[in-house]
Amino acid sequence: WLEEKPNVQFVAYFGRLEDAGDTVRVRKKVRRRRQCTSTTNCKGKASAKSAESDKGGTSSLDLTEDTGSIDISDDAKSFVKHVIKELTVGSQVLLAVAWVTDDARLYHSRFPGVLGMDVTFGVSAEQRPLFRVSGKTSNNKNIPHFNAFIPSQQRFTFDWLIMDGLPDLLDKNALKKTSIILTDQDAQLVGSLLQNLNMSANCTYGNARNRLCKWHKVDRGYIGATDCLAKKPREKDFQSKIVNWLYSFTNDIETEEQEKDSLEQLSMFIDVSEEEGVNRSLVTATRKFIRESFKPYLPLLCQRHFNDIYCGNVNENCFTESDNASMKKDSMGPEANSQLHISTSAIVGHTERRTGKLEREALKEARKSRQGKASDNEVLKCKTDISKKIVFQKCDDICDQFDLSSDYSYQVVQEDKSQLVCLVRKPITEVNTKATSCPIPRYSRTRQLIFREVVVDERWS
Repeated sequence: WLEEKPNVQFVAYFGRLEDAGDTVRVRKKVRRRRQCTSTTNCKGKASAKSAESDKGGTSSLDLTEDTGSIDISDDAKSFVKHVIKELTVGSQVLLAVAWVTDDARLYHSRFPGVLGMDVTFGVSAEQRPLFRVSGKTSNNKNIPHFNAFIPSQQRFTFDWLIMDGLPDLLDKNALKKTSIILTDQDAQLVGSLLQNLNMSANCTYGNARNRLCKWHKVDRGYIGATDCLAKKPREKDFQSKIVNWLYSFTNDIETEEQEKDSLEQLSMFIDVSEEEGVNRSLVTATRKFIRESFKPYLPLLCQRHFNDIYCGNVNENCFTESDNASMKKDSMGPEANSQLHISTSAIVGHTERRTGKLEREALKEARKSRQGKASDNEVLKCKTDISKKIVFQKCDDICDQFDLSSDYSYQVVQEDKSQLVCLVRKPITEVNTKATSCPIPRYSRTRQLIFREVVVDERWS
């Protein structure tokens, strides 16, 4: 089907039919019953028949036992053959297929700075994972760039996508302008990005960096791990404060000193909360999450590691999630029970409708800025009144700027033979002083503004 679409570029990978059956591995988990000979049952509760248990033992269900790999039965072999038959094209087995439309490729070349990568499901009868790459336009609109049906979420699959699939289909010069790649917590995808970014011979992705989505880490990570422990209002309040504190690392922290200081204050707050009677299980789970799942990933989360790059303030992958939801809600989009070529056709159609909508909206905005409105005559009638007030308005603006200047200081920077006058925000650390037991540190955002080249003057000495 893709070969019949002149506006679609694609790449497909095949395997040999005779090798396909040998590469399929089957794993199976079973529930086994174990004998309980103690006076307590497997759930840790006291048994009412302890004497009988001690004599002959009672059977109880163990949900944690994993038998690992098993021998493939005839039913499993039959299933494997059926799957291979459905995926067979001629004498080969389709492993993966990736594609882009011409419009999506053009949009990527125009807005290459931010990429979001995600894997979604439920778009084909084969239950294949769909790997998607999306971006953002200059006016914050979502745009799908790249789609691929992949065989699994294993490391070799992402290595192929990142080092072969994307460079083959997207503009290579645009890929070199990539600034930041946002992902969720998929360990295989993140591991592939960390290994392959900036490691290729020609720096395929320029100086791009991988950043974890703050929503996936905090909401899905911390809240998902502690929601069952936060039942009472006091515990929910503690959980909410921890969530806001963790988000502050992804939004506000700009220096190593601020990061260290905030971590120390967070640890102190948790200790105080435990002393004040917050559920110990919740406190223990919080400490464990910060120690094992948050602090080690700060280089991929904390804002201080992304201050010096273009679009470094983009810290969540919600635009890719939104793009996935839009595709699935599309009445003409892919369905879970569709064959692979039908789902591919529906995804291509959704991408074309999305890019077409963006183009229509851009043209509409351009016409608005060029064509006169019915109210323009009224504006012209008010020209005299506006000219009378403009001087006073400018005076007010100057006074406002003077008041704001108290937060800045002038500095002269020497560069070669020229000198630059700079405004530098005073490095003042402000701490939230509200009456609360959760003093999350609030740090001033430091920015250096170079506004013009000047001749040396005694006023700046």
